[in-house]
Amino acid sequence: MTGYFGPLTRGAILRLQAREGLAQTGVIDTSTRTALLALPSAVSLTEKPPTGVVGPFSNDLFFGMRGDAVIALQTFLAKEHYLASSNITGYFGRLTRAAVAAFQQEHSIVPTAGYAGPITRAKIIENIASSTAQ
Repeated sequence: MTGYFGPLTRGAILRLQAREGLAQTGVIDTSTRTALLALPSAVSLTEKPPTGVVGPFSNDLFFGMRGDAVIALQTFLAKEHYLASSNITGYFGRLTRAAVAAFQQEHSIVPTAGYAGPITRAKIIENIASSTAQ
């Protein structure tokens, strides 16, 4: 979870609203919130969701972000030859997005959007763990 309500979230809300027979507005109104909270995997909207991952890959990483987690992602991508080490800047820009998309494509992660969400982060962690074990 990123806390960012972008096009992917809006699309998911629209699909939920359609499935539940609600007005398809893409907005989380009272009816939509009730439907969300009824889902088996609903997370409390007042609590941070639990995560089994700590460190730089515990949250989604996406275009426009800055910081240490982005540096960790870029360092991984450079080590795996998806990004030039001279492009480790701490800013998730177009080069990082392209590198993430290349990583996703090589590992059959769909969609290859250049967004480091849960599936991509899990694959990165798996790759780090397997290279550490060797």
